[in-house]
Amino acid sequence: NIKKARKQKGYTQDKLAELLGFEKGATVSAWERNVNIPSSETIEAMAKLFKCDPAYLTGAQDCLVKEYNERSKYTGLSDKAIEILHNASTSDPKLCDIISDIIENGEILQLIKEARQAANIANCVDILSDEMEKEKQLRELKAWESLRKFMGDING
Repeated sequence: NIKKARKQKGYTQDKLAELLGFEKGATVSAWERNVNIPSSETIEAMAKLFKCDPAYLTGAQDCLVKEYNERSKYTGLSDKAIEILHNASTSDPKLCDIISDIIENGEILQLIKEARQAANIANCVDILSDEMEKEKQLRELKAWESLRKFMGDING
């Protein structure tokens, strides 16, 4: 999870190494590939830098924030979704009421599922259209090649 946390912050391996007081990103690369294990002090420093729980960096939990881990397992929501809901509950309680209504209303969830399915169908249609256009171009190319060969046979 070190790599995931690093990328979420937009750091390169070299930048993370520099921030932690290491010479080069090769050290970070070794951690990310599980070739080497960072010290507990380094894990603590990374946790502060990434604003996450140290257990996330070691792979002992799936969420950046420990309190989100159980919520994520229970709901299937991502860290980001849980964080947004958590922040909304304190900053805009009415937004939470709206979200609750959406979740509790089975008809809205069904509409969302249908919209996703329609989007998937539209995507498939686009892909098929592209493939059909490529096939048409290939047939035209083969026809031109046949015509050239025929003309060459006549002139030859």
